Amino acid sequence: MSNHYNHRWLGDAEEQRPLHQPYLHQQPPPPSSGGYSQASHPGPVGPIPYYTGTPDYYNAPRRPSPELPPHLLPAVSSPSSSFSASSTSGGRPVTPPVSAPSAYAHNPDDLFRTTTTAGGGGSYHPQQQQHLPFNTRVPVEADGAAYERVDQWHQTRLRNARVVEQQRTIQESNHKHFPFFLLLASIAQCVLMGVAIWKNGGFEPISVNPFFGPDAETLIALGAKDVPKIVEDYEVWRFFTPIFLHAGLIHLALNLIFQLQCFMLERQMGFVRVGLVYIVSGFGGNLASSLFLPRLISVGASGALFGLVGMIFVVIFRNWSLVVSPCRNLVVLCIMVAISLFLGLLPNVDNFAHVGGLVTGLVASLIVVPSLKHGAKAGPFRLLVASVALLVLAAGLGLGVYALFEDVPLREWCSFCSLINCVDFGQDWCVDQT
Repeated sequence: MSNHYNHRWLGDAEEQRPLHQPYLHQQPPPPSSGGYSQASHPGPVGPIPYYTGTPDYYNAPRRPSPELPPHLLPAVSSPSSSFSASSTSGGRPVTPPVSAPSAYAHNPDDLFRTTTTAGGGGSYHPQQQQHLPFNTRVPVEADGAAYERVDQWHQTRLRNARVVEQQRTIQESNHKHFPFFLLLASIAQCVLMGVAIWKNGGFEPISVNPFFGPDAETLIALGAKDVPKIVEDYEVWRFFTPIFLHAGLIHLALNLIFQLQCFMLERQMGFVRVGLVYIVSGFGGNLASSLFLPRLISVGASGALFGLVGMIFVVIFRNWSLVVSPCRNLVVLCIMVAISLFLGLLPNVDNFAHVGGLVTGLVASLIVVPSLKHGAKAGPFRLLVASVALLVLAAGLGLGVYALFEDVPLREWCSFCSLINCVDFGQDWCVDQT
């Protein structure tokens, strides 16, 4: 049995009411047949809504729209032109256009400058109203300048988004890896320093070792760079063991101060990349020292640390857009390298190991340093640079080893290269450096 509220009465004599009739009408008489019982289903008393058989928005009855008086209708000059306001309409004066403060005055991102007032040449004319409860000033931009300002606004938003993304990327990369390699290298260097002092039976006098450490014989026994042993006895491991040995406590402390600062570099690049650059740079530095200072016994991680400095250079250039103030960091790094190389001109300092490690680290970093951007992949240019750097690195180290074992007179071919390690200020300043 259907609900009579969802369907109209089915009387035979009833006719469809026109749409202009009122929405409510008196209750019609109940149908004579159809199984409907007024007693079992009493209908509403009094006026009830007029419903059709199915809900239909377009056939629903509507109230007749009242016609506006003539004095409230605006005068239209033409279909394509805007409404024009006359001074009088229907014998009554028309209120001048109403203006109010800009609706965008409180918005810091307001991109508009000029405004027009509703009621003056528009489609709305307030009548006898001095104050409206809403703002009637509509922002309008002239001469297409809004597009330029909107574009600038979007560019600013994009720049801010890029800065946030860069900071998030750097924060994630800073905590991506744990500095296993540099931590283990630092521990090994401290342990070997203790072993050297114990093996030497204590510290040598300052006149013998100004770095407050063991003598040269003890360092040679532990694996210091000694060219005759490398060439004649083929102890090639002496290219690597000097990285973990130091001349004394002062020498060790100076290197550890900078090495601990490189922990952040390993957090970003990982222990594999940093370890490769560290070892290869140390090998390149000791090879350069063996070629140009064959009679000097040298130890220290300075060549490997200068290789990490070269790696930092490559990281800055490779991730220029992610580095905060890259130009300033680059200038500071260059000043630090210049000061370190200048101090390398002092006696008892192996500056060839510094320069060799720096150059080797730069070339090796071109191979292993990636981009820190999200989703960045190595393109053709990146692969080309890495391939060329690999060839240059292999050729340079290979030719250096060949020149060392074949006793090629590089010092005679490059007589001015001795100035890299020491500048003679008189009184046999550089006599022990050759």
